Formats: sequence, structure tokens, C-alpha cells
Amino acid sequence: MSVVDRSAFSWHQQYAAPQLVHALTECTDAERARQIAEQAAPGVAAIENPYLRAHALAVPVVALAALGDPAGARRLVAQGEPIAHAVDHGGNRATALAGLGAALAAAGDPAGARRLLDLAERAALAATDSEEQVNALNEVITALARVGDTDAALRVAATAERILAGEPDDIYQSRALCGLSAALVDLGELARAEDLVATARHSYYRYGAHEHLALALASRGRVEHARRVVRSIGDPELTETANRALDKALATGTFRVVPPIPGLDEPKPGPVSAASLVPAEPVLPAHPVVEASAAVKPRPAIAARPPVPLAGPESDRH
Repeated sequence: MSVVDRSAFSWHQQYAAPQLVHALTECTDAERARQIAEQAAPGVAAIENPYLRAHALAVPVVALAALGDPAGARRLVAQGEPIAHAVDHGGNRATALAGLGAALAAAGDPAGARRLLDLAERAALAATDSEEQVNALNEVITALARVGDTDAALRVAATAERILAGEPDDIYQSRALCGLSAALVDLGELARAEDLVATARHSYYRYGAHEHLALALASRGRVEHARRVVRSIGDPELTETANRALDKALATGTFRVVPPIPGLDEPKPGPVSAASLVPAEPVLPAHPVVEASAAVKPRPAIAARPPVPLAGPESDRH
């Protein structure tokens, strides 16, 4: 029987370090799992992709906390915090700090956790655009929910909603609310999450937001509610597509909110080692090709991150 449950890791942590999470959750010996976590920590901190590094940084800490080694977890947090502060861009920095904060709470240090989560919130608000701000705040909300500070999580969610309300670009607004709706589900704010996805201004991403919310609900056992959300999409073809995605998720038990990294989701054969668990330069899936025009300009690259759940037209935003 596995000594570390997969549910201890967020979906984004599983995405960022799939081989490490697999090794930890398949391990049946606590001492071996502790060794894997300890040995992998330096490699995780050295991941070149800032988005993946931000999410993966807390994985060894989460593992040690789950293994009943709070002292080891706190030691890794102390080592990881300077690395988190050095992660490029406010959104990624906020993600790294939020992950460490949630892990620190699990390791029995609520005061230290709250300090890191406060820093994460500030880093998120310092991000360069509203979509990045909201995506980073979602990480803070999820972390606050994990540590049981529902009031603070709802306050941060309200901040994220205000940011979205002021976003003039329909695509940015509609993409960013996907993750926020899932965070609201985590907080038990189901009606609020449904109201939020209904505000998606871009028709294509409105469908994506509904599908995203349905998967979030289904992953938490609220299958009938998820079906109702899918039916509310309205468009028969898109509803059928979302139902197929939901059926597949229910059949496999895999409720992905981001696509897998090609070639990295399956564990490598052979003995487990720290070097084999953490890829030095992950290859992210490419965005779909979009017709170029004088009126359509790509968004400037902030940092490598997974594509949004659905492909769609690019924004006019400079």
C-alpha cells in the first residue's frame, strides 16, 4: 500500500513533477519515500522552466509532511523559500510561495504558512496583467482552503473577481475565470462558481469555463451537479463534447484541468533516481496555430506555462 496518497498533491503539482509524484505515490516503504523526496529536492529547485519549478517546488515538502516528518518538511521549506522568491515573474513567484505555505501548514507551522501565503498574495497582485494575477490568486485561494482559512480564501476570491470584472479583453477574462470557478468549488461556493462562469464574455471560452467547472464538480463527487452545468452550455455540439470529456473523466478517475506534458506523464522505466524524476528542460505542448492578421497580435510571452484547457483565437491585446 502506498505511503503517500496522490490526493496530497495538487493537480498542478502532479502536472509539474509527474515522475516524482508517481514515484512517491507508488512507494510502499516510508523510509524509501523519504529518501526519494530528499534526493529530488535539489533537482526540483533546478528545473529551468519557471512555471514548472514554481509548482514542483513544494512536492518534496508535501511528501515529507504526509510521511509524518514535519521537521524535514520545515527544513525543505527553509531551503526552498529563497528559491521561490527568485522565481521569474510575480505569478510564478506567488505559485511557488503558495505551494510552500500550504505544505508548511501541513507540517504543523500555521504561523509560518500564513506568512508565506501573505507574501504569495502580494506577489500575485504584483503580476503584470490581470489573467496572470487571477491565475496566481487561484493558487493562493486553494492553499488557504487547504490550510482551513476559509475567510481569507473568500476575501482573496473577491479580489480576483473584482480584477476579472475590470478586464477589458473578453478572452483574458473568460480564460482566467476557469481556474477561479474551480477554486470556488473547493470553498463550497457552488452557486457563486456557477454565477461566475455565466459571466464569461467570450462564447468559446464560456464553453470552456462550463466544462472546467463540470470537471471540478465531478472530481469532488458532485456528478449530477456537473451534468447540470454541462447542459447549461446550450450549444448541442459543445454540450456533447463536454459530456464526452466528463464521461471519460468519470471512467478513468482522471479529472485533468491542464493537458499532460507529452512524454513526461508516464514514469521512466528502470530504477528510481533523483536525476530521472525531475526533467531538466520539460517540453511544453505548443499552442494551436492561429491565423495571423494585422488585427490579431500574440500576447507577449511572460513565462512558459501550460496552454489553457481549450484552444481558441488569440487576443487583440498587445
